[in-house]
Formats: sequence, C-alpha cells, structure tokens
Amino acid sequence: MDYTASDPQFENWVKLQKVWAGKTPVYPSIGASAARSTLSVDRVIGQIIITRRHDTRGFTIFNYGVTEARDLLPMLGKGITAKRPVNE
Repeated sequence: MDYTASDPQFENWVKLQKVWAGKTPVYPSIGASAARSTLSVDRVIGQIIITRRHDTRGFTIFNYGVTEARDLLPMLGKGITAKRPVNE
C-alpha cells in the first residue's frame, strides 16, 4: 500500500519494494481514494507512469468504489490503460 500524494515518496517506496522483492513481481498500490491520499486522475496517471518506469508487473488502485468505477477507471481506460492492438 503506497498511499501518498507525493510522487517522490511513491517512487522511493516502489524502488525499495523492487529491491526487497527481488525476482518476485511487485504491484504497487496507488491510493486514489485512500484515507491518507486522494488523487485526481492526472495524479493517478503520474503514479502509474512511475510504476512503469520501474518495471513493476502492474499496479492496483485503492479504493474501488462507485466513484472510482464511474469517474476514474473510464478515464484511465481512454488513455494510459487502454488496450493496444497486438501488433503495436
């Protein structure tokens, strides 16, 4: 659970987790609507970019509720998490 609105802190945690995990896959958790951090769509995208920069196997988003299902996930699906054609 990497719930922070601070990108530098999030990135430090991801780096440490990658070291600690070794060859085990790491899936950082972005606190889009956690008690300690509430992130706008652009901030969630920024943290997704950080996970990709550090070659994690993916990410999770907390909390998946009505608001996230209605507002956040459709926006992510239009861009950063959109399915790409297989030949791309």
